[in-house]
Amino acid sequence: MYIQETKEIINYLLDNNLELIKNGQHKIAIGLEGSPGIGKTAIIKEIAEERNAKFVRVELSSMEEIGD
Repeated sequence: MYIQETKEIINYLLDNNLELIKNGQHKIAIGLEGSPGIGKTAIIKEIAEERNAKFVRVELSSMEEIGD
């Protein structure tokens, strides 16, 4: 999958979540996984900038317990 295709899918899901919220429904979680260093964080950061949204990075691997 190419970067532009990935961005289009994520933007579609984000727009869909906004519609779900507007209609009083539960939004869906969006997960992005892949090998380290392929640009996952960069893509999400770029989408956040384009949408004027806040970008927060959370590294779950650095937590001792997933429940934290």
